[in-house]
Amino acid sequence: MSINEYTSVVRWLNNLRHSSAETYLHYIKRFCDYAKLNPDQLVEAAKKDSTAAHDTLKAFRCRATCGYTGDTGKAYTQPRSSGDML
Repeated sequence: MSINEYTSVVRWLNNLRHSSAETYLHYIKRFCDYAKLNPDQLVEAAKKDSTAAHDTLKAFRCRATCGYTGDTGKAYTQPRSSGDML
């Protein structure tokens, strides 16, 4: 299933400008791969334990800032800005 076919992502994309969607989708996919969860599972996990979800996101950011990815700021702020996602 493509990342933009998940219910949570469809809902989230409806709240974004089209020009932002492609970049955000890229980082959401990377975060899902890192967390080993699909977007809908991420939402459910965050509902059950928002602190653990945030800790996972911070670990993802740390991984980015330690040189594992090229773009450190966006890797943390973009998935987090989703609102409905986490």
